[in-house]
Amino acid sequence: MHNVNIENIISIAKEAGKIAMSFYDKPYSIAEKKNKTPITEVDQALHDYLMKELSVYGYPILSEEGEDDFEKRKNAEFVWIIDPLDGTSDFIQKTGEFAVMIGLVNNGGESILGVVYAPALDELYFAQKGEGAYMMKDGEKTKLTVSDRELEKGRILVSRNHLGEFEQEIAKKHHMQQISMGSAGLKMCRIAKRDAELYINSSDQSGVWDICAGDVIIKEAGGRIVDLNKDIILYDKQVILKSGCIVL
Repeated sequence: MHNVNIENIISIAKEAGKIAMSFYDKPYSIAEKKNKTPITEVDQALHDYLMKELSVYGYPILSEEGEDDFEKRKNAEFVWIIDPLDGTSDFIQKTGEFAVMIGLVNNGGESILGVVYAPALDELYFAQKGEGAYMMKDGEKTKLTVSDRELEKGRILVSRNHLGEFEQEIAKKHHMQQISMGSAGLKMCRIAKRDAELYINSSDQSGVWDICAGDVIIKEAGGRIVDLNKDIILYDKQVILKSGCIVL
């Protein structure tokens, strides 16, 4: 069993959130990645902080902003998968819908611990396998359970900045209300707290760090997450870009 206390990981995520907010209303550098998505010095600052704090556990760390050492993580007992700043575009746009995401997977590639913290919204979501999923907001802890509402005429979460045709086709087919928001991780958590019934990410540029932390939260809230072929998602593969996901 891993030697991780989730309360410590929550504290790390909250501190990372403080770092993010320290940049929020100040000038900071913005560049563009090869895939045309933005990266800021905030992403790098959070990456550096999380790498330092999580390295004490001795497990390999796969971060969106770092180099993947597959040889190091392929036989590891546990691996951290992190997105230091999920929703960089939303951070830049000041929508508040961005999050620090920390996930832990076992050597079977299963997400077993997840923390998602949205500092601008003061929303903290967390779960461990077998122990339920929870949200902390305004000092109150709430157990999460996905909606039991039918998909037909239900609600689908769609990306504010990367809206895909596939998602729109599904929404139209099932007469669903479309709700736009940022951060893949936050969308998954909003499914867990019954704010919507469906989230689909059809992008072929979606990384495992976009969904790993939210994976265990969704499952512990009674929901499901699969890839676009409706197969289970595991996180022990060399391929770190997934062909999207479906969360319900």
